[in-house]
Amino acid sequence: MEHDRWQRWSPLSGVVFAVLFLAALGVSGSGPGETPEAVAEWYADEGNRGAAFLVFFLFAAAALAFLWFLGVLRGVLVRAEGDPGRWTAVGFAAGVASATLLLAAASLYVAPAVTAGDDDFSFDPSTAETFTNAGFALLVSSTMAGALLVLATSIVAHRTGVLPAWLALGGFVVAAILLFAIFFLPLFVWLAWVLAVSVVLVVRTARVTDWRSGAGMSG
Repeated sequence: MEHDRWQRWSPLSGVVFAVLFLAALGVSGSGPGETPEAVAEWYADEGNRGAAFLVFFLFAAAALAFLWFLGVLRGVLVRAEGDPGRWTAVGFAAGVASATLLLAAASLYVAPAVTAGDDDFSFDPSTAETFTNAGFALLVSSTMAGALLVLATSIVAHRTGVLPAWLALGGFVVAAILLFAIFFLPLFVWLAWVLAVSVVLVVRTARVTDWRSGAGMSG
């Protein structure tokens, strides 16, 4: 009974990921200004440095939740696809890369706040801005890596019916959109996809063996 309960609710880790990710974006706000003076002033504020640390922990927790979700999704896909599970392996590797890049992005984002709060180091606003920009680049890369997970999941779902047809077909569009994550809005498309898959996996609690036989998966 306990095993069934874990099996039913584990996919909600995707919802946790999306919520934590959105919370991190909300806390980060507009961030430091664009001029060296504005950047220095922003990091001189203890509250802003505290917010940067909070963003780091939110993103880190989101990455861990995503890895949990990824493990759940892999279990579903590998049983549906069967051996050797090439597309499942590709998707899982892409998901791990996405989580790793997200952790790296969070680390770079918080690095200037660590330096600014340490009296033993000289704070350079230009370097701080470079770290922030690099963090955003890694965040974009994390989302772009997610495109391969979405594509692999959609291929398996389309071939096996393990996920609803609308989600499988929509995933091909989502994967293409994520390649343009540099424009920021695709980040929300990425979160929406993870949310959709999480909810579907929670609602459809039938065994994967039943899914493969087509039980209740006509639409």
